[in-house]
Amino acid sequence: MTYCLGITTHSGLIMAADSRTHAGVDKISSFQKLFDFSIPGERIILMCNSGSLSLTQGVLTVLRRDIKAQAETSLHACPTLYPTFRCLESVEIIRNLA
Repeated sequence: MTYCLGITTHSGLIMAADSRTHAGVDKISSFQKLFDFSIPGERIILMCNSGSLSLTQGVLTVLRRDIKAQAETSLHACPTLYPTFRCLESVEIIRNLA
């Protein structure tokens, strides 16, 4: 079970997530589950994940690749929040699961 937490305070937002992952009863390890795609002074985009580790790694790879290539549909190119969600929807790995 993954724990993701967001707390709104007077000073801003606090985000936290655990890092435990397991593959069976006796195979426990850790993996980062909170990722920062922010642009300082412009936008804050945090992604907290749970579920399949391979899916998470695939989605992160695509998002980072698109940002690095300055793709038209990258998280950093979206002008508002709605297109940002549409950008996530366009990640091929996510579309193939639907």
